[in-house]
Amino acid sequence: MAKYLIRVRHTATGLQGSVKEGFAARETYMRGLIQSQGGKVEARYHAYGEDDLIVLIDAEPVEAVAFSPSTRPAPFTSPLRPF
Repeated sequence: MAKYLIRVRHTATGLQGSVKEGFAARETYMRGLIQSQGGKVEARYHAYGEDDLIVLIDAEPVEAVAFSPSTRPAPFTSPLRPF
């Protein structure tokens, strides 16, 4: 499996939802989404600046396509980059 770095920027609506539902609920949703595609969340970090959240996942390249710009949910606004 390859490691992928996901850079997340919250939209105004996404941030309001996180505040309303709690950030833990959003994390549970994100982990479930990644696991449903066969991936695994290795690490997750809150950030300041250009990105709001950095997520490191372990996934097969085919599984990572589920998070490509055309298929990922709205909070994921930056492309995946293997390293």
